[in-house]
Amino acid sequence: MATSKLTIVVPAYNEEEVLTSSVQKLLAVEDQIAAQAVLGQRADILIVDDGSKDHTWEIIENLHAANSRIRGLRFSRNFGHQSALIAGMSEAVKTADMIVTIDADLQDDPDKIVDMVDAYADGADIVYGVRNNRETDSWFKRTTAQGYYKVLKLLGVELVPNHADFRLMSKRAVETFLQYPERNIFIRGLIPKLGFKTAEVFYKRTPRMAGESKYPLKKNAGLCLGRDYQPDDSAGAVHSHSGYLVLPTGGGHGGLRHCHDNAGAHRARLVGVDGVAVVRWGHPNDQPRGDW
Repeated sequence: MATSKLTIVVPAYNEEEVLTSSVQKLLAVEDQIAAQAVLGQRADILIVDDGSKDHTWEIIENLHAANSRIRGLRFSRNFGHQSALIAGMSEAVKTADMIVTIDADLQDDPDKIVDMVDAYADGADIVYGVRNNRETDSWFKRTTAQGYYKVLKLLGVELVPNHADFRLMSKRAVETFLQYPERNIFIRGLIPKLGFKTAEVFYKRTPRMAGESKYPLKKNAGLCLGRDYQPDDSAGAVHSHSGYLVLPTGGGHGGLRHCHDNAGAHRARLVGVDGVAVVRWGHPNDQPRGDW
């Protein structure tokens, strides 16, 4: 455990109001874990900008410039929360031994990451963050959530009640999950099927500190109706149409780097540094395209 590396993956869409404070809190949590001699200094944060229209990416650039433990991915446009999580996990698993996913607003309790790492140390490959109350939800959201879980249970879908996407996964669990070929994947519907040892940590969700929810009723309805879970028989299609770039650790100077997404209609950019890597996911039949 002393040499294990933790990466916290943070999907972010128009989160300029909370991102800086959220990252500082997550760094403090990582430092707390490091002080317990669990991780040493092997921990970082990977923020996935899901095509934000505000200053989210500029904030990521500034955070990275100030602290190399903070890295960033930028989508060429908005592809959605689940795609952002998958892209982040796909990049993080290259170097991390365990990966935590948490939303940028930190309504999920980041202090519970300490308990998740403890559960990992005790042998769990997947640690679910589970809400132990829904006091911050409206009556409508509580009622529809309860109905949602009941309907899916009747349909035979295995879900962890009151768990969204706040979880820790080991490297081998993430690598196994990424072998699924589905497109627009519904992550929380597949994680329980992986078969690894699991644990749960419980927490109370808090209201947003600023801004508004980036997952409103329309998107929740699409998730419930299965629009985000569409099987596809093409290996690797889970990343189809998600062109993005990596802001790596390291110093130096460089220019702008560009790449096209699969359709060639959108562009993603990155202020480069020495040794910058351009990462582009797509259908296996697609050929990489880029301007240098």
